[in-house]
Parts: sequence; C-alpha cells; structure tokens
Amino acid sequence: MKLLFVLSNGSCPYILEACKSLLKNHKVKLAFYCTENLSTNNFYNLNNFIKKNKFKISFYKNTDDNLISIDNKYLNHIENDLNINLWKCISVDRSLGRGYIQDLDGYNSIYKSKDQILSIAIKKIKNIEKTLIKFKPSFVYWPTAVASFEAVIFDKLCYRFNIGFITSSPFRIKNFFYYARNMFYKFPDIEKIYSNFKINKKKINLINKLYKEITMPGKMSSDSEYVSNVVNNLNQNILKSIYIFFIFFFKHSIAFTLYKLNFKIYRLSYHREYEFFSPIIEKYKLLSALHFLKKYKFKNLNCNYIYYPLHRTPEGSTQLNGNTFMDQFFLIQSLSKNLPINYKLLIKEHPSMIEAHSRGNKFYEEVSKLPNVEILDFNLSGTEVVKKSKLIVVLDGSSAIEALLLGIPVLTMANFLYSFLGLSVENKNLSNLNEDIVKALNLKNINPKVREKKIKKLLHFIINKGFDLREPNTFYYMNKNISKNSYKITGEDVYNSLVSELRLK
Repeated sequence: MKLLFVLSNGSCPYILEACKSLLKNHKVKLAFYCTENLSTNNFYNLNNFIKKNKFKISFYKNTDDNLISIDNKYLNHIENDLNINLWKCISVDRSLGRGYIQDLDGYNSIYKSKDQILSIAIKKIKNIEKTLIKFKPSFVYWPTAVASFEAVIFDKLCYRFNIGFITSSPFRIKNFFYYARNMFYKFPDIEKIYSNFKINKKKINLINKLYKEITMPGKMSSDSEYVSNVVNNLNQNILKSIYIFFIFFFKHSIAFTLYKLNFKIYRLSYHREYEFFSPIIEKYKLLSALHFLKKYKFKNLNCNYIYYPLHRTPEGSTQLNGNTFMDQFFLIQSLSKNLPINYKLLIKEHPSMIEAHSRGNKFYEEVSKLPNVEILDFNLSGTEVVKKSKLIVVLDGSSAIEALLLGIPVLTMANFLYSFLGLSVENKNLSNLNEDIVKALNLKNINPKVREKKIKKLLHFIINKGFDLREPNTFYYMNKNISKNSYKITGEDVYNSLVSELRLK
C-alpha cells in the first residue's frame, strides 16, 4: 500500500512517529507533501527520516508564491473536470481567501490582485496533480479538516483519480475521532450503520457512565478546560493590555529586523506577506475589541431566547462547512428578521476569537443596533446559556452537540454530522428560515426517554467505530510547548487507528 501524508508544522512530529511504526510493521511505501515551509527542527527530522528510508520515501515540497501567467484554459478545464467552482475553493482558504472574510478587523487580503491569487492557485493545483500522478498513492492522509484551498483540491483530485482520501474528524464528544472520506466531514453510510447497530449488553454500564459524564455541564468535549482558561485570560485590565502591546511591539520589531537581515528563521517567514505595521495594528485592534466588548453586560437568561454562539473565524466550520455564512453578521441579521415576535436572539463571542483575532468594534455596534438582538457578557458560561435557551442556532460545531445532549432543540445552517438522529433541523434555504426556526422550536416536544435512548446508542456507536486520541491538544496544535512524549503518544494513536481503518496487514 502506498500512503501520501500531508504535512504541516503542527502535524509533522506525530506523523513521523506514526510512519516509523508503519515502516517497521507493514509493507507500505510512503510519501510526504508539505503545505507550508517547515520549521528548522521539523525539516531536519523529516530529511533524516527520508535519508534512513531513501528507497521507500518520496518528498514533495509545496509551491512558491512567485507569479506566473494566468492560463484561463487550464482553469476552465479544472473547473469542468473536477466539477468545482474555483473561487469558492479559494474563499475556503484562510490565506488566499482573506478578501472574503468581512467580519474581521485588520485581516485584509495579503494579495494585491486577482491574478496573484490565481497564479498561486494554478501552481498549487499543478503541484498536487503532479504529486498524485507521480506517486500514485492508495490513500492520501490529511491530518484534520481545515480551511485550506489545498485540502479541497486534494479531496477533489483524489476523487478524480480514484484515490482514497481520509481525514481525521472529531465526533466532538470527549476525545473520540473518526475517519471522514472527504474534507466536509462525511462519514460514509453513518446513518445506515447507526440504524443497524446493535448495542452490546456487556457495555451498557460503560455507556451509562459516559452518558452521565458528558451530560454534566462543561464535560461534553475535551476543550472545555481550554475555553475556560481563555476566558480567564480575557479579564485583563487596561494596564495589562498596554504592557502586552508594548512587549509584542518590541518582539515584533526585533523579529522583523532579523528577517530583513535575511536570518533564516521559520517563525519570521510569514513577514514576507505583511508590512511592518500590519501585525501591530491588528494586535492593537484585538486588545481594543476586548475592552470594547466589556461594555456588553446582558445577563438576563430568564426570557424567551434563541442562542447563536459566534463561530471562530477563520476556521473550517465557517469557511469550509459554513461557507455561505462566512459573513456572520449576514446570518445574525437573517435570524433577526425571521424570529418569532416573542423571542430575542442572544449572541456571544467565541472566547478564542478575542485571543486570536478581532471582529472589530464596528461589528459589535452593528449587531447591537438590531432591535431583537442582545450581545451577552462573554464571561457567562456557554453551557449555562445553552441550557436555558429555547433553541440554539449554529453553522456546525460543539455547541450543537452540547445542546443535543442537554435536550435543547438545534437548528443548523450547514451540514451536520448528527442530523440523522432527528434531534435537529437543517436549514437549506434562507427563504424557509422562519418555518425552520418554528419547526426546530417544536423539537422540545420529543420524549426525553426517546432522546436519551438515541444518544446512548450513538455513544455506543462512537466507541466502537471511532478512535480515542489521548492528546487532543497535540492534534489541534492548541499548545505551543508540546512535549516529545505527547507527540509520541499521538503518533501511536494515529498509527493504530490507521492500521484499523485501512486494514493494514
């Protein structure tokens, strides 16, 4: 079997650990494709690995950003051959598609023209196509679904060449993952498998224990501790913000100077895309938005309300799965227009957004002008807001699953993994939004025992068909200081899951 692994700096260490076991225990040929310039350490480790296994390994580098002439015939051919819209694929990418992200302040497009974007797109497509034709892999492994142009192209070209494509996707319950067969988290025949799945009576106690655990506030998924820590970090005073800003300014100035002096340091490489002042201005706006948000103190959860938790941007859930609603103000405005008259729409900022990027003060001001919309105090527990809501509206994500577990009706605006359970409604046409809101509100009438039975069966299914990642923070690159042991553990988990999924001998 021939396996092509797509590498980034975050995934490289644990994928190499998995590959060591694959080469040792199975008859496989391996190749690597890098989506970005690797850090010095990762590049060194990868090349050492390749040298030791030179007859079994091929290595394909990503393309550069130098401009080439635009081949319109080739672009038309790609669109027709792969049955895709290239501009939509570009909008998915957090770099190429920056121009489509309208609700972030200071996150402007880094490309000066349409031709520059298309030039890079052409080279990426050709490079991926060349890689697949040359290596002829049995499967392409993408670590996890992300907002990436290359991910979509890999997905589509693999389908075109009849090559298997797998990516690790979370069930969003504890640390359980499954292997999706495309970038949109598709689990083949999940509804059919679930329907025919028989509960093992020997595991009833285990299922009951897990059900009790995940229906406790804040225990549904593995990232609750991370979110809690972020919220705590947000509650900083102005003096602390000023201190943070000047430290950032100082470090950024040194880094930029070193880069201009041609010091080959990976972490400085992104500066080729920015002016000196851009990151500084973005940092200022981030800290400014944090303090601006503190003026919104709405805490009244004892009313009829529908809850929309703002999604992180850029992120796979917004750019990939929820692409239509990348502009979340448009979605909030649409919901506001279609609410039943006796309901409020409550929104709450995603904690990590304030840590990573800023939507800008203007975004919050425009939202607050909508007559039936309130911005919640971001210190409020997200779980508590979900528990007291009459309905939760999401694109896709953990909040929807948390609502399902707590017996709260759910309306999704994008493809939802658990729609087959009949515990949610999916809106597929904005013209039907009011009808779908009413339909979703009526889900409250589902018998609690029926709901519990469905969820317990789902948990049993997840345990049997999924795999457990012991170090999910490593997998999601949530921690900048990840230990070698954590990478090793994640590598073991990826190896074991791949052996099972691909039935390697």
